[in-house]
Amino acid sequence: MLVLPQAASSRGLGPEPAQDPPALADLQAQVDASVEPSLKLSLLVKLAQRTSQVDVARSRQLADEALALARELGDPAAEAEAQAAHGIAWTRAGDMDKALEAYELALDMARSSGDAACLGRAMQRMGSAHAARGENERAIRYCEEAASLLGDRASERELAFLHNTHGMALRAVEDVSGALEHMSLALEYCQRSHSDDLAASLQYHLGILQETAGETDRAAVYYLQAAEANQRLGSE
Repeated sequence: MLVLPQAASSRGLGPEPAQDPPALADLQAQVDASVEPSLKLSLLVKLAQRTSQVDVARSRQLADEALALARELGDPAAEAEAQAAHGIAWTRAGDMDKALEAYELALDMARSSGDAACLGRAMQRMGSAHAARGENERAIRYCEEAASLLGDRASERELAFLHNTHGMALRAVEDVSGALEHMSLALEYCQRSHSDDLAASLQYHLGILQETAGETDRAAVYYLQAAEANQRLGSE
């Protein structure tokens, strides 16, 4: 079996691409320049969620600012997304207990918003949190609910993340055929959205699943694709 380099095999799968400091600075400048409150809130939520990749404390500070503005504007969907930024930050920090608490609050807010896409994203994050805690049956239920709510309301990258989480949880409960189905869907969404970092990880795990299913030739193809993808990513 091919073993990927540590940096490649441990890539986190998330709905947002990796952010470099200039991109975050650009987003901060847009927030600072925003006059219209709703636009400012939308940008602030995005900044809070993406900043967690480089600065957890700053991310949580921004999430609090977004929460305050969402409450001021009476926007429960934005409030749910701002609260989710706390969960994303705690996830980055490796504290899944606090992450789950934050996501549960975000889920309550999303339910009160009447926004199906917002509720679907909240369900998706709950599934991811439970999967990270090894609570795979719960993760599967949340992923199923998220999929029914999101439909075509989510980006292809978000759908890739959802199906990857669902597939990983199914693999953990030894449902190999279900895992193959969802992770194949995840890979398809990755390829459509040109999410090469996610695709490389998925190809590797699909190789493992095919090998488990006794499909060694198919496994070899996925392992080769994963190795080639990681080589390209490493040279960028």
